[in-house]
Amino acid sequence: MLEIEKKFLLPPCKAKRYLKALGKKYKKEHIIQYYAKNMRFRKIGDRYWRTIKRGQGIIREEIEKPIAKSEFYAMMDQREGELIEKYRYTFRYKKHTYEMDEFEGHLKGLLYLENEFDSLEAAQEFTPPKKIQKFILDEVTDDPAFTNRSLALFGMPVISHPLSQLIAQNEPENYLSASLRLNFHPFENIHAVLRVWITLLTKVIETNKEAILAKEEDTERLHQLRVALRKIRSLLAFLAKKIELPEAKELEKLAKAIMKQTNKARDLDVYLEWLDEYEQMLPTKLASSLQALKKRLQKERNAAYIALLHALQGPEFSLLLSRLHAFASSEPTQKAPSIILGKGMVIDQLHNVWKKACRLTPKSKPHKYHLVRIEIKKLRYLIEFFSFIFKKERYKDILANVKKLQDILGEHQDTIVQLEYIEALLQNKISKDQKDALLFLQKKLKRRAKKLRKKFRKRSIILKALHKQLKRGICRI
Repeated sequence: MLEIEKKFLLPPCKAKRYLKALGKKYKKEHIIQYYAKNMRFRKIGDRYWRTIKRGQGIIREEIEKPIAKSEFYAMMDQREGELIEKYRYTFRYKKHTYEMDEFEGHLKGLLYLENEFDSLEAAQEFTPPKKIQKFILDEVTDDPAFTNRSLALFGMPVISHPLSQLIAQNEPENYLSASLRLNFHPFENIHAVLRVWITLLTKVIETNKEAILAKEEDTERLHQLRVALRKIRSLLAFLAKKIELPEAKELEKLAKAIMKQTNKARDLDVYLEWLDEYEQMLPTKLASSLQALKKRLQKERNAAYIALLHALQGPEFSLLLSRLHAFASSEPTQKAPSIILGKGMVIDQLHNVWKKACRLTPKSKPHKYHLVRIEIKKLRYLIEFFSFIFKKERYKDILANVKKLQDILGEHQDTIVQLEYIEALLQNKISKDQKDALLFLQKKLKRRAKKLRKKFRKRSIILKALHKQLKRGICRI
């Protein structure tokens, strides 16, 4: 008999989530199958079948016969590739019968929706209803990588494109900002996505480096260079735990060394920004006392930038850039679909943040809040990296909620560092007016830090809502 069907790829979520959203009753079956001698052997419940299929794509010839249990298990030793285990959910929706396959084992996370037709014309005219359409990532009827035989032989499928094409479709308007929004198919190879990400961030580093060497006054240039380095380090560390990345340790080490060389210049940029803020906070009679301090810091900043210019033109920085370019330009030899890895990584990191945030109390030391801030920043980088696995409108809400929490703890950490800086200044020989000004600021900043800690504890409930947002954003429900 002829089998005429269309196959659609769904995001890696529980099949029952989709079925609940559709509000449909279904029949559930457990299926185990394998391939041997160009035949498919399948167990459905307590029934056994041998099937010969010919052709590919929308129309295939299918010859199916029931077999004994003993034959099914006897042929298993001769199988080609891996066993396939899945649950099939059959349901009716708007005059059509659908089969949703949820895979287990080495294919866990993979979901198909199939629809069989009586004729080629009916198949060609078919468009999934809107309620089903919003779940679908892509139609894969004609892609041989998504056949069950291919899954048995080659494992989890990916949708791959050349690196040059992926880079071209993701180029930003300019390379001054390290904020990137990637545009890929959710099943794009994670190894290719990482290379594109590093290519773009390396260009951000180089562009901002040239601006600094040209002695542009904008302090944002050094900040964006550092953010790009931090994102590269963070993603390499995360992904190296999940996929094979032998280059990760060396690249992380080189990036960390460069960050260290940029620390002093960036710190002084921030200190000078703080002094501008302090002048607004202080009573008029004390504000003028900070002018001498401002001049001293400006002098230190100028010296730090001279050292920074040398570092940016030094051998360590050149080595980092050449290693990043070499890694990013190498065509990947491994494959794994981004969305399946990405979903697990993002949700795991959210759980990690939630656990740490739940331990915070009014008595927790400021550094405990800083540790949570670091984990939230990592979560944000992960969400940005995997932005293309989320439904677009939901991605904005998710990122906005993470940013709210990061901003509170970012302001808190800045306040704590300012307090430490003021404490260090108070140990120096300073005039009475300067001391009075610093003590006034110290008192005000301590109150601010306490308020921010309280604000974060109240807002951390956002993390609970984020879990639902993340799952809904990926499942597109």
